[in-house]
Amino acid sequence: MCRKKVRLGTGINSGAWRVQQSLIFIERNLSERLSLPEIARAHDLSPYHFVRVFKRWIGLAPHQYVMRRRLERGKELLEDTDLPIAEIALAVGCANQSHFSALFRRVTGMTPMTYRQRKISIYPSGMAR
Repeated sequence: MCRKKVRLGTGINSGAWRVQQSLIFIERNLSERLSLPEIARAHDLSPYHFVRVFKRWIGLAPHQYVMRRRLERGKELLEDTDLPIAEIALAVGCANQSHFSALFRRVTGMTPMTYRQRKISIYPSGMAR
C-alpha cells in the first residue's frame, strides 16, 4: 500500500494564506523599515521562496508592492491632511523627505507639493471628494 506524503504548509491554499498574512504585516508596518528577509521570516519562508510565492499571487515583487503602497498612502495623506511632507515621508516609511519626493516624482511625474496643490485646486475646501 502506497501512501502519499503530505507536507504541511505546502500547496496553493498555504501560499495564498501566507501572502494574505504578509499583506497584513506590510500594512501594519508600512511606516517601518521593511526588509525582505524580515517579511519572509515572519511567515516562515526563505526570502527566495517568499518572493516567488508573493509574485505569483500579487503580480509584483514584494519590494515593488511595498513602494507602491507607500506611494498610495502618501497620496492619501497629501490629499486628506495638512501634514508637512517631511512628516508624511516618515509616516510612509521613507528615510527622509528627499527620498519620498524622489520616489514620488519618479512614479507620478510631479513632486508631492505639486500633487497636493493640484488636489486642492480640484477639490476646494468644503466640497466632497
